[in-house]
Amino acid sequence: MTTEDLKNIMNTHPTLTASGFGVDEDPNELLKFIDACNASCEWLSLVLRTQLPNRKVGGSYRLKHVVERWYERTHGHPRYIPDGAFIAAAYHMGFISEPKQGSPSVFLNISCKTKIDGQYL
Repeated sequence: MTTEDLKNIMNTHPTLTASGFGVDEDPNELLKFIDACNASCEWLSLVLRTQLPNRKVGGSYRLKHVVERWYERTHGHPRYIPDGAFIAAAYHMGFISEPKQGSPSVFLNISCKTKIDGQYL
């Protein structure tokens, strides 16, 4: 994912910020997290997809924490993943989202049958 890719996603989703949707902050802050977007893309390439967003696997905020733990285990150092960077990566990878009511997060079409590092989501 390039900075141009991220800018295109931000243009398509103008209320997306580093903290997720509808958060009162400078949307351009998200551009500082291109490395987090790419780490998220790496993890998202490992998951199984469903046809529709899956509430059972949890929202993007929960999943961004899963990515952070996975990244540290596999790369040997921590990587902070803002919710908005994870969401942007999901859009870049072609995932389908559904807003999580009352939250800046979204549900994605990720299967509960996804098993990464020997653990199900």
